[in-house]
Amino acid sequence: LPLAIAMAVVGGGLRAVWQGLNVPDYRYQFLSQLLETLSRDAEPDARFYVKLVCSPATAKSKQLDTVADPRRRGWKIDRYHDDWLTLTGTFIDRTAFMLTLTESTLAKYGWKSSRSGKRKFKRKVKPKGIEILLELDFPRKRYGAIRMLQADVQQAIQLPADVQLKRLKISDRSFTLGIKASPRYLSADALHQLITQLYLNAYHVLNLARQLSKQTN
Repeated sequence: LPLAIAMAVVGGGLRAVWQGLNVPDYRYQFLSQLLETLSRDAEPDARFYVKLVCSPATAKSKQLDTVADPRRRGWKIDRYHDDWLTLTGTFIDRTAFMLTLTESTLAKYGWKSSRSGKRKFKRKVKPKGIEILLELDFPRKRYGAIRMLQADVQQAIQLPADVQLKRLKISDRSFTLGIKASPRYLSADALHQLITQLYLNAYHVLNLARQLSKQTN
């Protein structure tokens, strides 16, 4: 469901748009918070573009594969990847960004025998975490010296202990950060805090690059 959202509808407007849709509460609550935060570093008339997928995390189209459960004989596991949010926009410094969120879910199922000998079919759905990808395309003149920091960027990025840095890519025009977080971040406040921290990390590196760019010009 692609939506072009003007900043004027942040907050209550988003809730009204999604009120009748099958979207977990934390998703639109978090998105409202995030848009409000990002708007502070954008032009007053800036627009952010959102693609929100409203279908269930275990929809057939999101299934990756089926594997045998290593702990329960005869049981199987369906693995799902839910690319439920893509958010793009441009900051006041002319840096364009794209944020992508992918939630991982497992569905375990099989037959289970009770003490009385009856067999019942069981299916358990469990979220496994979320992957977050932040891609920045910035003015080369302003931040192009970032390539000189390439060997030190990983040390400059500060993340919570239970969040893994999965992807790091740098050029003189772009900067990509990818992280993987546990299911405990699947709430509005926790997800907003984590992504805000990801943006702050990215701009910490860009500001270091800007200082180098000034020195070399």
